[in-house]
Amino acid sequence: MPHKNKIEKREYQAKRKLKNLSNGMCSSCGTKPLKTTKYCKECNERQCFWQKERRRKAKAKGLCTVCLKNSSGGMSQCQECRQKHRKYQKTRNSRVAEKGLCIACAKHPPKEGTKRLCVSCAGKRDARRRKLKDRVYSEYGGYVCNCCGETGRKFLTIDHIDNNGSFMRKNVHGSSSLSLLMWLRKNSYPKGFQILCWNCQLGKYHNGGVCPHQEPSVVG
Repeated sequence: MPHKNKIEKREYQAKRKLKNLSNGMCSSCGTKPLKTTKYCKECNERQCFWQKERRRKAKAKGLCTVCLKNSSGGMSQCQECRQKHRKYQKTRNSRVAEKGLCIACAKHPPKEGTKRLCVSCAGKRDARRRKLKDRVYSEYGGYVCNCCGETGRKFLTIDHIDNNGSFMRKNVHGSSSLSLLMWLRKNSYPKGFQILCWNCQLGKYHNGGVCPHQEPSVVG
């Protein structure tokens, strides 16, 4: 029977999906058992493909990949959608943490000494961050200071060549080192950045934008 309007159609579809899920069947086709929390294997693959295509087309048009309306401003999501997601994530994480569970998987208790992630999720997070950092550093010459040649990883950091780090942190890529790494990857590793050790970076900061190593030595 045809539906009178879109609202009735959505209500019907929602009831149908709930009925399928209650029977342990795919919420989309209703004929095959669940592979994920909502879909069978075939429907899940089809949904993943559709979502990737949807995001790809939106990104190509410079639109938000969530609402498909507002300009993304170079980001995958517009500011409004990012704020909504942060609010939802904060509420969801607080609710899960109150139950004494890992805020990522919501299945296991946090590892000893922490309040957020279980051992497994913390390990996966650290591995993802190491992989991201390795990729970004390799694009800018690897783990070696561009000034003095220091190779100790714990001494190295990413420097803004044009001495505009304060502006970039406030208005472009955010204040954390992780947000900088993600921004560099998302923007195809733009020029204007280099690898320096903390010694050279601070020397550059206190010496008017030029590392003291680069100044000719003066023999008195």
